[in-house]
Formats: sequence, structure tokens, C-alpha cells
Amino acid sequence: MTKENILRGYPTLTQEGFDAAIDFAARQFQGEELRVLGSRQ
Repeated sequence: MTKENILRGYPTLTQEGFDAAIDFAARQFQGEELRVLGSRQ
């Protein structure tokens, strides 16, 4: 899913809000190990 798809799907979300959310998430998970479960098709 691209940034453009997300912004299109949430019309009230601004570019700045999106960037802030991604920055926040990146800081929250810094130093954490993430495991992706499931398979992509």
C-alpha cells in the first residue's frame, strides 16, 4: 500500500498528519524486533 493510496482512502488525513504518524510509529518501534505473520500472495 502506498502513501498515496492511504491518503486517498482517508480524505481528512493530511500529508503532514501522515508524516507525523509514520515518524511517531518509527520512534515507538525503534529497537524493537518485528515479526510479520502470515503469507503475502
